[in-house]
Amino acid sequence: MPWLDWWPTSRAGAKTLADDADPAKSAESFMRYLAGDQAWEMLPMKTQQQRKAEGPALMADLRALREVDAPPFTPEAIAIPVAVAGGSETQPHHKDGCEAMAKMFGTNVQWIEGAGHGGHMSHPGPFASFVRRCVGMRRA
Repeated sequence: MPWLDWWPTSRAGAKTLADDADPAKSAESFMRYLAGDQAWEMLPMKTQQQRKAEGPALMADLRALREVDAPPFTPEAIAIPVAVAGGSETQPHHKDGCEAMAKMFGTNVQWIEGAGHGGHMSHPGPFASFVRRCVGMRRA
């Protein structure tokens, strides 16, 4: 949620934008920062090439998110229920972002115990349970 005035400017997105001369290299750096060198090295070469090819789109997305001072969507225009989940072990600004998003939509954050930012990948069972609980939700 980098459009919020309290969002840190020293995280992955900002660091990636600071060195954007080579979008493919920037995409790799972004992935290495988020997932770690070991995870990047374990990816098949084809997947690494795909992530690098997404560099220009990644850079455009990161720039667009930082050029606005409001959400890049209209919360009131979303007519379906919104559920918010986050990892209990994620970075403080991500926790705060989850709380801000939940407040925006008048809901509560469902915390996935022991998960970090990528809880959908590291804790797929609890995340799938969260998704199953969301099925059938009705917008208030």
